[in-house]
Order: sequence, then structure tokens, then C-alpha cells
Amino acid sequence: MAASKKILSIVVAAYNRGSMIDDCLKTFCDKRFIDDIEVIVVNDGSTDDTVKRAEKYCKKYPKSIKIIHQENAGAGAAVNNGIMHVTGKYLRLVDGDDWVITKNLAKLVEELKNLDVDAVFTNYVSYHDVKKELLDPVKIIDMPTGKVFNFDEYWYRYNPPIRMHHSTFRTSIMKKHVKLDNGYYTDSQYVFYPTPYIKTAAYFDL
Repeated sequence: MAASKKILSIVVAAYNRGSMIDDCLKTFCDKRFIDDIEVIVVNDGSTDDTVKRAEKYCKKYPKSIKIIHQENAGAGAAVNNGIMHVTGKYLRLVDGDDWVITKNLAKLVEELKNLDVDAVFTNYVSYHDVKKELLDPVKIIDMPTGKVFNFDEYWYRYNPPIRMHHSTFRTSIMKKHVKLDNGYYTDSQYVFYPTPYIKTAAYFDL
């Protein structure tokens, strides 16, 4: 029997994230969607226990979580490597020191199954390391909720500050048009480079 196609690929670029990678990866391990996603951890030459910790998840979910290795080359190179290896219809980046709200990812995966768009946007929340608390969600200005819309019309009208953490893109667009460098603006490049090729989009208040 052929393996079912993954609806969402998640690239996790990780360099010396041993203290945080468990908090990241465990949020993807949910029976509601684990078979529908693939998580590609790109080990960027870590020298701590990042790999040892990540391999626990690979062994438990071998069809959904994988790790690839490269010599230390920077975040942009790690993301590029991950993009080369993903197979899902859609692609999202989650850094090794980030995590997702599992119940909301379950909702997003279900929405993605019924969509055929170039980009899907959601909210994100920052975490205050000192106060140990979540901050207010960061939403996108006046984006239509829960329906497909013309991205060009919306972009030219509002020119919104869309961030990496908002964004899920059609994988075929990313493979063809996106190659990041290792500069300060890697996260911004991830958003800007595919933008000219996004025609349809959807937003969910998650």
C-alpha cells in the first residue's frame, strides 16, 4: 500500500536547541493529525544533545518525524535544506525554540485538507522568557476570516505586516522560488520571496 500524502510539512531548523527541542517537537505528537503531517528537523551541526533528543521522536513516529544533518551553515541554509526534502502539499516553518498550540494545529490541518490555495495565514503568540507568560496574539490587519480571497487585492489595499510565524505556503511555490541566505532577515525572506506568486489565500483566527 502506498503511503498517504502528507497535507502539511513542517521544517524545524535546529542548532544547539537541546534545552528547547522537546518543547517544540512534543506539540506535533497528536493522534488527531500525526499521520497527516511530516516534521523535518534540520540539525545544523549541533554540538549539544539536540540530535539525541530529536531522535526519540523520530523513532516513535518514523513516518512523520525525520531528522537530516548538515555541517553548521546557518539558519537560511538549514531552511533551504529542509525545503528540498519536504513532500507535503503545504509548508510551514517552526524554529527549534518555538512550539505550536496543538489543538489549533489540529484545526488547521483539517482546514488544509479542504483547501487549494497558495497561502494560509494564522496568528502567533510570543512568549516572555523572563515573566514566563504568553503575550497577546499577533493577528493580521483586516484579513478575511475563514474564506478564500484574492491575495493581490488584499495586499495592495492593506500592505500588512505578515511575519514568518503567520505563514503557511504551498510547497511547490517554495521549492521553485525560495532560497534563503544566512543574513539577519531570513524570516522576512521566507515571507517576501513567495509573495509575488501568491494569488489565492485563506486566513483562520487560530
